Amino acid sequence: MMRGSNTLGRTFALALALGFFGVLVALGVSPAKAQNFEVPITPGIDNLVGAVVVAVPDYEGSDDYEGAAGPLLSFKFWGDRYFQVIGNQAFLNVVDSLTWEAGVKGVYRAGRDDDIEDSVVKLFDEVDDSMELGAFVGYRKTFDNDSRHRFNIHLDMTQDVSDGHDGYVVELAGTYWRPVFKAFDIGFNAGTAYASDDYMSSFFDVNAADSVRSGLTQFDADGGMKDVRVGVMGLFHLSKQWHFGGGIQYKLLLGDAEDSSVVDDRGDAGQVLAGLSVLYTW
Repeated sequence: MMRGSNTLGRTFALALALGFFGVLVALGVSPAKAQNFEVPITPGIDNLVGAVVVAVPDYEGSDDYEGAAGPLLSFKFWGDRYFQVIGNQAFLNVVDSLTWEAGVKGVYRAGRDDDIEDSVVKLFDEVDDSMELGAFVGYRKTFDNDSRHRFNIHLDMTQDVSDGHDGYVVELAGTYWRPVFKAFDIGFNAGTAYASDDYMSSFFDVNAADSVRSGLTQFDADGGMKDVRVGVMGLFHLSKQWHFGGGIQYKLLLGDAEDSSVVDDRGDAGQVLAGLSVLYTW
């Protein structure tokens, strides 16, 4: 009876997550822009399904915001190896270890088209959505023999393979979690990103044609440190299976990303992302 009940619960949770995600997409909420946002994931759980909805800038560097959504999936196999989908990002960890992880990462990154709020930036040449592939390596540590009290740090690198921005992004990020109450955990995260010339040129250049159409000053963006970010998260354990998370993250654009007239004149170097998630675990 218990096994049947668990199966029914998992089926319901998966249908709910996919249905919720589908409704949001049908309403015009973008799945591609739910990126680079730390989503609370319950530790010590083999499998989960869920969904996340976030408020994100209309494009990188914008001061207009829109909704984005994505699915959450995590499945363990062959020990501590796992496959995860977090919004628009996917991870395949091939290392069977409680401490180390490494594997393949994929990112579906939103570009920039004329379907944005800013009446000037929408006159620019479009940047196509990109599919990025790469690798990641990470280190995990638990404290007090409690998987809810933990720290992890990871280094990722992904390269566009779809002729979108044609560049690559390297990210270093760390997260610290600890339980506050029996039913609540709090987490803190920080990270930074380096982007190549091609990436920076695609999103932050203002070429001659763009300048004529928009009236903005021409700008040639070079590769370099793109941003730093910090965030705080909370995770409520409603039951052994159901969990509800939320978080807010502040990202500051740096270097040529900050100095580009796309950001300096029309947007904001300070970017805020906020989101909510619901999870079913087993």
